[in-house]
Amino acid sequence: MSRARAADWNRLAHPEQRELLAFHAEFDSAELAQISQGLVPQAMEDKWFIYLDEDDWLYFHRSWTGACIYAVQLLRSAEGARVGTAWVSRDPAQYRRTDSDADLHLLRFLIDALLLGRDAAFPH
Repeated sequence: MSRARAADWNRLAHPEQRELLAFHAEFDSAELAQISQGLVPQAMEDKWFIYLDEDDWLYFHRSWTGACIYAVQLLRSAEGARVGTAWVSRDPAQYRRTDSDADLHLLRFLIDALLLGRDAAFPH
């Protein structure tokens, strides 16, 4: 499977209304390689389009609307990468959730389950 690129999906511009998230994570080099592949939806039930851009920002777009909901800056090192900055959309026309804790759990789930292929329970 080839690496997901921004041009692989119809996307909306990044929202102007954002909230910084206190998202902390580190990834070893093998995990970074998996994350870097991103995710291009293959079926209607696939709800996310995820790609890593050339500046090491990982973007999470809803597949049906193209809205960018999350973005995570990865800071590379010899061992892999760690999260620098993360934000969530707070544009009410694109994303209605306002619970930062719930967003942190969902973002972690998306990385673990969709990008790293781990068995992870969907957060409630």
